[in-house]
Amino acid sequence: MNSLDILYVSNQYQNLGIEYKLFKAIEDKFPSTKMWVTHTHITIREISIFM
Repeated sequence: MNSLDILYVSNQYQNLGIEYKLFKAIEDKFPSTKMWVTHTHITIREISIFM
């Protein structure tokens, strides 16, 4: 299990698929990880990323 403490993208760059691309790149770098634990302040925008 790996953890991700913060994944933040400035408001001006949200809704462009950047969060998805960042997390996908992280997953590609650590392919053996079966579970990710993320620590973040929950907002509606973040829920769609991590669900």
